[in-house]
Amino acid sequence: MSSFVRLSAALAIAVAVAVPAGAAPFYTNSPLVFTGLATAPFVIESFEGTPTGDTFGLTFGSTTITSVSGTLYQDNTYPSDGIYSVTSESPDVPTFHFAAPVTAFGIDVLDLGTNGITSLYMRTDANTFVTVIGNYQTMLRSLALFVGVIDPADFSSVTLYGSAPNDVINFDYQRTIAYFPPSPVGGVPEPTTWSLLIAGFGAVGAAVRGRRATAVTA
Repeated sequence: MSSFVRLSAALAIAVAVAVPAGAAPFYTNSPLVFTGLATAPFVIESFEGTPTGDTFGLTFGSTTITSVSGTLYQDNTYPSDGIYSVTSESPDVPTFHFAAPVTAFGIDVLDLGTNGITSLYMRTDANTFVTVIGNYQTMLRSLALFVGVIDPADFSSVTLYGSAPNDVINFDYQRTIAYFPPSPVGGVPEPTTWSLLIAGFGAVGAAVRGRRATAVTA
């Protein structure tokens, strides 16, 4: 089996498992799936510039991060991209606000679970919190985990918090996609459609390979 077919099949399985039919918003821990479902180029925020604000609110470009308990700061201990990340300490509840609505948000999470087993919860706007990382304790503080959410209906903020008290969490390499009104012609495929398309690519690749092998044998 070719590497193309194996990759297509693996991605199809990952999308099919991660995307329940009719689910919205859609959450994932896979940057591969998140990128595969992207409908436009990402806007990257690596939190490298000098922010404005204080420990209760930091602004980087078009993203403002607010804090309930005032534990926010720019940190250079465990970045996943560049030199700096943004740090919050649970049970604080940081919220990422966007200057304009977005349809996708993804971010790296580092140094999670250094103070015991923890779970990370996430929601868009005022929706219900979803467990995006469950019962986790880090073995390598610099290891970057990923959490992402896609919602074609668009959203203006994302809130995350950890369950373990006094757990310092680093966030870095934010990816967002700006909201575009639905096109009157066609439209963006649903996540389930993407899984079928990817599976179809894998099947076509396998069929082509099989036909070539038969031709050579003959």
